[in-house]
Amino acid sequence: MSGGAFEYLQRRYEWQEAIERIEHIIEENHSELRLDVIEEFKKGLRVIKEAQVYLERIDYLLSDDDGEYSFLKRLKYDLEHLT
Repeated sequence: MSGGAFEYLQRRYEWQEAIERIEHIIEENHSELRLDVIEEFKKGLRVIKEAQVYLERIDYLLSDDDGEYSFLKRLKYDLEHLT
């Protein structure tokens, strides 16, 4: 497995669990949160996912699994393909 500069922090289960919980809140809104609050949740979810991508790409670069060119190329690709 590549990376490791951050002890694989970006792959820890807690990240995915938090993302899934937020997605569930957005989809179900059982708490009947205001729509403007849900919109902020959506923005926050995007930021969390982007942070995860940045952490992964920086990890690969610092671990010498990627060079600077491939870091920039893969970072752009990963950010463009976030769901």
